[in-house]
Amino acid sequence: CIKERTLDLIVSNPPYLSKELLNRASLEVINFEPINALFGGEKGLEIPKIIFDQARYSLKVGGRILMELDISQFGEITEYLHSVGCWEN
Repeated sequence: CIKERTLDLIVSNPPYLSKELLNRASLEVINFEPINALFGGEKGLEIPKIIFDQARYSLKVGGRILMELDISQFGEITEYLHSVGCWEN
């Protein structure tokens, strides 16, 4: 259990591949990673959004998140973060 506002930094490489990205992934990735470590839902952002939602509770003011995502998801995730109203940059 993580106490409220106790973390300075969250680093995550969550499952973020959408169906489209999963279909284009190399065999090197597909053959050596479990599907649940790759597939993040229809658009690939279901699990990253859960992490961001939980981070709102656990990060200190000024805390940071470093998260691997695909560049094609940048617009949608940025829009989501601004829509929840407590993220900047």
